[in-house]
Amino acid sequence: MKIGLWLKLHLCLLIILVSPCSQLLAQPAELEDINLSPKQDKSSNNFELIPVGINLNKRNIIPSTFIRGAEDGEKTINFEQWLIPLSEITKALNIQVNSLQDGQLELKSAGFLIRIKAEDLITDTQLGLVISVEQIQTLLGIPTTFDFSTYAIDLNPPWLNLTQAGKSNTPLPIIIEGLPLVEAPQFSLTTISSNIGYSKLNSISNSNEQFQGQIGLVGSLLGGSWYLGVNQPELSTNIIGRVGEAQYLKQTPQADYVLGSHSTFWNGNNLGQYWGFTTIQRFGYSPQFQDNFGGFNPRQRLQSDAVLQDIIGDAAPGTLVQLTKGFKNEILAEVLVDESGQYRFDNIPTQNRQGNKYRLLLYPKGLLATNPEIREVEFLDLPGQLSKGTSALILSTGWSRNFNNDDFFGDMTNWRAAIAYRMGLSDELTVGIGAIQEESTNLIGEIFYQPKGIPLKIGVSGLATAVIGELDYAINFQYKPSEKFNLILQSDPLSQGFQLNLGILPGFTLRARGNNFDNTIALGANLSQKIGNFFFFGSGEYEINNEWNLNLRSRFYNWDFNYQQDHELTEVELAYYFSRSFTKGYTLWLNYQRRNNFNNNNNDNDGLAFGGRYISDARSFDGRDLWSLNFGYRIGTEGNGLVTAATTAIIPGLDVRIIYEQVSLFSNDNRFAIQLLPAINIQPQIGNGEQRFERLRTQGGIFIQPFIDNNENGLLDNNERVYLEDVEALLILNNQSLKRYPKNIVDRGVYIRLPSGNYRLDLDLAGYPFDTTPKDSALAIEVIAGSYTTVQIPFSPSYTIMGVVSDNQGKPIAGARVEAINQNNKKIIFSVTNEAGIYFLEGLKKGEYEIIINSKFTESLHFSIKENSEKLLELNLTK
Repeated sequence: MKIGLWLKLHLCLLIILVSPCSQLLAQPAELEDINLSPKQDKSSNNFELIPVGINLNKRNIIPSTFIRGAEDGEKTINFEQWLIPLSEITKALNIQVNSLQDGQLELKSAGFLIRIKAEDLITDTQLGLVISVEQIQTLLGIPTTFDFSTYAIDLNPPWLNLTQAGKSNTPLPIIIEGLPLVEAPQFSLTTISSNIGYSKLNSISNSNEQFQGQIGLVGSLLGGSWYLGVNQPELSTNIIGRVGEAQYLKQTPQADYVLGSHSTFWNGNNLGQYWGFTTIQRFGYSPQFQDNFGGFNPRQRLQSDAVLQDIIGDAAPGTLVQLTKGFKNEILAEVLVDESGQYRFDNIPTQNRQGNKYRLLLYPKGLLATNPEIREVEFLDLPGQLSKGTSALILSTGWSRNFNNDDFFGDMTNWRAAIAYRMGLSDELTVGIGAIQEESTNLIGEIFYQPKGIPLKIGVSGLATAVIGELDYAINFQYKPSEKFNLILQSDPLSQGFQLNLGILPGFTLRARGNNFDNTIALGANLSQKIGNFFFFGSGEYEINNEWNLNLRSRFYNWDFNYQQDHELTEVELAYYFSRSFTKGYTLWLNYQRRNNFNNNNNDNDGLAFGGRYISDARSFDGRDLWSLNFGYRIGTEGNGLVTAATTAIIPGLDVRIIYEQVSLFSNDNRFAIQLLPAINIQPQIGNGEQRFERLRTQGGIFIQPFIDNNENGLLDNNERVYLEDVEALLILNNQSLKRYPKNIVDRGVYIRLPSGNYRLDLDLAGYPFDTTPKDSALAIEVIAGSYTTVQIPFSPSYTIMGVVSDNQGKPIAGARVEAINQNNKKIIFSVTNEAGIYFLEGLKKGEYEIIINSKFTESLHFSIKENSEKLLELNLTK
């Protein structure tokens, strides 16, 4: 066999499957890092320093701290103007404070994310930076009271009550304005993937051998993704092959643009693969998230991510109605029924990919202690439906591509073009119109209708040619008043059909179907039961032409039994699983198959096989089994012989699949096949790629590298260590834990696959490496399809200076502002002394510093911090 050019390329990919051979992120701004001039408070001059505790919902968090306030023993005096040290509030509420480039302060906690002007803060000569009770209630939205019994200020964050009651917290806004932006690469070659397949079939009369391959490349360009796929039908020759696909795709919430090979949004006439340009312009809505393979899907991208619906019902006046969703009954909204006896929830989103089931809890007389009446609400999924006032325009033009012999690219013929417009006339009715030029001019129309309050959906689409009398249409009708009744009617020019499901008892359903295309009517039933360790599922159907379709499955402890039958094939399998997971570990199996009227010669083929399986517990980072082995022996009509198969992903970036059969149910041919699927990442670094790399055609991702920046140059050098010990505790993406995202943690960083868009990345103090700080605690990150955005997070050593400021008599000075000025970058870190005259200057980096007290240089206080300096330094100052 000759080694062809393509084979050499595929071998190169296998050889380079080796181990993986800037932006700045940074520290949260501690309160001492805020460079501002707080205003002095005038209304609290008559207040005194008093020690109080701080509670969260009656639970003590801080036993005692000094605040400025007043009380007469029975009531508080001017409570709204009491001043509390801001550091104590941030500690009690676990608030993270960031200093933004525009001078604003960003306060982030579990219940809010707000920005305030620095000048709105107050400074107290003895307490330092303080916040008034009025500001806590208005700026932070936290009701605050004073409890004389515990002599403590009681903070009542609303989100704590909501969480305990099962109510959902209002999602924090994702604010990226003012944050440093990490941009995605303008061009990248991200992944190269190959598919090499060799098969050989030996029969008594001849031998057939095939050696084929495919290669795919995906990357990003100018805010979009690009993909190139080349097929090689015979690797043993020097024939270059054929371009299978080539596509550039840019998708945003408002518009999509695709150039190259892709599918059409209309049903074509099978004129060949479509190559051209298509754009979708959306007005007022966002599309469904596309998590599939194969690149651009115009029909899916025309669909709305959410359609707004109303929930209306009747209940007795005084009833409290709560709208909930999910297994934990998260409360989305609630209303108290008035004298009209009607409740109403407007603009409830129905999202196809998240489910459309809601639940109403009705509490008589508003008493939450009573058992509520439960009403189920479900919206039908109607793809194509849009909310009122939203619309979409799609334009497409291109050609059909056809191959001749060994063409590399093929010929472009049969110009085609189309335009369509879809609009939501109301929340119930969506219509669309358009025109197609394809061999002849065609007009298209569509209607999507789902009335409110009725579990009914209707979809109608039609295509009429310019020649009168030719009409192609499709009508879909569904009526589902409950989980127990579902009726579907379908009609097109070739056939009309129906499907009916009727729930009789829990676990028992009757069903019927039929169509006039092949004059079929079938009646059937489903039954599922679980009693202890015994599980049974049965599905049976009888067609009027005396044919049965059966599917039976049962499990008892480690035993699993399956039976399937239709008019062509009968199969029975009994298996014993050594693991109760039924998906991993070792399995023994016995299988019988019978093929009726094989090759239409009135002969039946059958075979009995027995053997074992092994599936490893471990998986690759993208969810594939590291090992899967199946081995057995078959005895049947076509002969006797071995049947084996194996797959492995034990080598990172390479899948291997092998099949060897001496006999099958259908022939006694000896078959051997091996398939190699290497994938290599080029960007963000050379390494082992993901087998499901085609997801990058519609998605992108982030590659995060937290590291210890010993030389403080902001770059990850070869001798510096990537910090991954507490990476899930360190990183917060769009206000959610990293655990919520699909990720792959490798030696040099963390891969996170994401849809295109802008994201916010926060650093949690709990995950910081010991005695280090970053520059900023939050970043805005741009993600585009086809590539990973590299985010390097340098942590540099951090030092703290503490001491006491006293006067010439040695008395401590409260309220003094102590500043440390870095002589290299002029950055100022300051602290305000407390009543004991103590200050803390935290987050200092290596360098030369000058000390200032109340804007006056102290005598002979020039000091330097070096790499070998102690992390905590003591320096007492005299003013």
